[in-house]
Amino acid sequence: MNSQALPPGTRLGVYEVTAQIGEGGMGQVYRARDTTLNRDVAIKVLLPAVANDPDRLARFRREAQVLASLNHPNIAHIHGLDRQEERDGQGGTVFIIMELVEGEELAQRIARGPIPLDEALLIARQIAEVLDAAHEQGIIHRDLKPANIKVRPDGTVKVLDFGLARAVDPADGSGANAMHSPTRSMHATEAGIILGTVAYMSPEQAVGHAVDRRSDLWAFGVVVLEMLTGRQVFSGETVAHVLASVLKSEPDWTRLPIQTPTSIRRLLRRCLEKDRKRRLDSAADARLEIDDALAGPADASTAVVSLARGLSWREQTAWGLATMLALVALTLTIGWITARRSDLPITRFSIAPPEQSAFASGGGGAWGSPVVVSPDGRRIVIVAVGPDGKKQLWIRPLDAQAPQPLAGTEGASSPFWSPDSRWIAFFANSKLKRIAAGGGEAQILCGSGAGGGGTWNGDDVILFSPAESGEAGLVRVPAGGGTPVPVTTLDAAHGETNHLWPQFLPDGRHYLYVGGGRDAPALYVGSLGSKDRIRILDAERLGYEDSKVEYAAQGYLLYVRGRALVAQPFDPTRLALAGDAIQVVDGVLKEGPGSSAFSVSATGVLVFWGGGVPPYSQLVWMRRDGTSAGTVGPAGAYLELSLAPDDRTLAISRYEPDEKVLAVGLWLVDAQRGSSTKFTFGIGSMAPTWSRDSAHVAFASPRGGPPSLYQKPSDNGGLEELLLRSPVSSRPTDWSAADKTLVYQSFDRVTRWDLWLMPTSGARTPTPFLRTPFNETSGRISPDGHWMAYVSDESGAPEVYVTSYPNARGKWSISAHGGNAPKWRRDGKELFFVAPNRQLIAVPVNVGNASAAFDAGPSKVLFDVPKLEFGATGLFSEWQYAASADGQRFLVRVPVSETRVPPATVVLNWSSEIRK
Repeated sequence: MNSQALPPGTRLGVYEVTAQIGEGGMGQVYRARDTTLNRDVAIKVLLPAVANDPDRLARFRREAQVLASLNHPNIAHIHGLDRQEERDGQGGTVFIIMELVEGEELAQRIARGPIPLDEALLIARQIAEVLDAAHEQGIIHRDLKPANIKVRPDGTVKVLDFGLARAVDPADGSGANAMHSPTRSMHATEAGIILGTVAYMSPEQAVGHAVDRRSDLWAFGVVVLEMLTGRQVFSGETVAHVLASVLKSEPDWTRLPIQTPTSIRRLLRRCLEKDRKRRLDSAADARLEIDDALAGPADASTAVVSLARGLSWREQTAWGLATMLALVALTLTIGWITARRSDLPITRFSIAPPEQSAFASGGGGAWGSPVVVSPDGRRIVIVAVGPDGKKQLWIRPLDAQAPQPLAGTEGASSPFWSPDSRWIAFFANSKLKRIAAGGGEAQILCGSGAGGGGTWNGDDVILFSPAESGEAGLVRVPAGGGTPVPVTTLDAAHGETNHLWPQFLPDGRHYLYVGGGRDAPALYVGSLGSKDRIRILDAERLGYEDSKVEYAAQGYLLYVRGRALVAQPFDPTRLALAGDAIQVVDGVLKEGPGSSAFSVSATGVLVFWGGGVPPYSQLVWMRRDGTSAGTVGPAGAYLELSLAPDDRTLAISRYEPDEKVLAVGLWLVDAQRGSSTKFTFGIGSMAPTWSRDSAHVAFASPRGGPPSLYQKPSDNGGLEELLLRSPVSSRPTDWSAADKTLVYQSFDRVTRWDLWLMPTSGARTPTPFLRTPFNETSGRISPDGHWMAYVSDESGAPEVYVTSYPNARGKWSISAHGGNAPKWRRDGKELFFVAPNRQLIAVPVNVGNASAAFDAGPSKVLFDVPKLEFGATGLFSEWQYAASADGQRFLVRVPVSETRVPPATVVLNWSSEIRK
């Protein structure tokens, strides 16, 4: 590698350089396009001194792996580390692939002058959160400074190069400005080395002593002080002058704004104690001080909220109703006194969820919202798992004591209301249904797929998205039921795979919807009876590529940017934007694509969920008699688990909340030691499936469209490889031993879930294995390669069957009263599955039988699999347990905590504030 800048168009593996965006002590920084995943990334090309030094490169690789393990919303993520050899065999280019963080460097912001106190404290709080999270894992930044901190347009802070200063450690600083180089080594000592930009070094770094977390807190104090004063704290004409200032001079405290709270002044003094024994030693304490300063003096409403904390759901409900009545009375009084004012004050109150209800994974389905308010603003419908373990709809009038379940809505997702607020439509079991809001029998309207949102107009026309199908856009159906008729057509030239989340505008003819696929998603307005459409918002304006959008009658489009709900003025007559977006509330829950947990009524009642994380579970080995045989790793928000054939490594999917979404990622866990390594990056990785030699893991991920198939070496030493770009939802279930054929299940609008086979090398041409009008899932090939176990609902409920492989001939029923998640013992002598009552069943198999008939013995109950309130169930339960190779132990998830549905927040008159 040389130090010359790479011109645009240069290829580094699958990455195409588009522009240079920086240069520093580690090397040059470029914006690049990932041509495999169609995303922009940051590429840091390392200095030759690092790239060509095996020892330092190995150290850099280790530190990069540590940084990659830091999963925090305010830390720029590492996607990978790669090397491209030169064609002449001399040297090579070593580069690190990182999240591309848009926004301004904090150094640029400070250069324009002091940052207002509230804004500076919000930035400082996020930095403190980052330090606290990293320090808890024993990781020190060593080079915290404004140039390593970016602030995105929405105010989110991203800290860059976390911990990499130690890895780079250049031997000299020739050609760099020592005052501003990302890393600088002045001299070595036995205790350590001097690292970090000189102006932000702690005194112990300046004299070459070892660093610890208090060194980061010194730099934190310097950064915060610079934000508030707009001036560099320690400066000088030379490096020596700057070091002398750090070691001997006190900051000019008189430059702090006069309104700076005493607690913040005290915090800064504690951070900038030159004797680190007297210095603040906890970033968590810094965050608490900032929180107190941001909160300001407590008021009456704060006291009410504090008093209500810790109460039971029933008590909170009583408090909520009492508060609501008091607030409504206050609102009416204010309205009477100020009758000439058209705007009423904003009113907020909480309403309790169903008693003893659990957080519903996919509460809104794959695509919808888990809480929807009726058009008249009087009732809300909630998707939740009740104490009986069933996910269904619950109705909650705003003036009622508690929500009530709606019988006949089991498995419901993505509900939406009729315009008269009398009916609720929803998706369940690949059907679109409707039910009266007061209860009654649910009616099937038509087949629907998983459902990507729906809307209902005054002419009793329902417009909805099948969601899972890449063959059609939105369809319409009469509200009384019938055959769906296509309404929109996908734009194949731009890689559209779905049209989602339709909503009728007030005229009942025009409608909003989101279209996207390979290209960035955008919001469109369409019209019944016309194929024309108008582009309203693109991904950059949306702020997050998969947010649903709702129209509020007050004249706004509501959508989630990050986790903030924003309102953008919109003229429904001109079908055009009428102003900039304004934040309404912050902290709206996002569980997955499109599942923004907010809803607004035609009367202006806004309801949203502001929190909720999955329950934690512990991975536990169970013997055949149900006794525990030990645990694996710490507890976590685990979703799916898959054990490698060699029993050494576990692939798990788990939920990882960040500032955007409750995301799903894959991790590899050492089955003996319990240590874990992040395996995939981005959102939505699921269904981990091992190759028979344990060398690769296949998985599904929705990257720019429905879940498609990928594979990656299990040693984490290579890049993710796209196996199949699927226009419909697909997920792997098994991998054959002989020819490395991948078994996967894929959705079809007509035949629903089918089993397919695809070679993982060569032409990779998929062929159907089982394709019937029923669901076929969870295909598992027997160890001898002669049989395929799978699940089908042809009897009306999921059952386990076996057929021949590689050609499906014959069919033998294994389960008698329902079953799912079949798995073979390594020697093929047993087949396991889970019964509907959660019992793990073992079925003996005669592998010595050479006849054409499958020979299985009587089943035996082993033990009860722990109840799963959160995670894959039913037709998607393949990964709810794992069996050891000898069939003597089974790995299951045992809940260690429960996450109940959080209270919903109701906001009245929310638009009055943003109109001011």
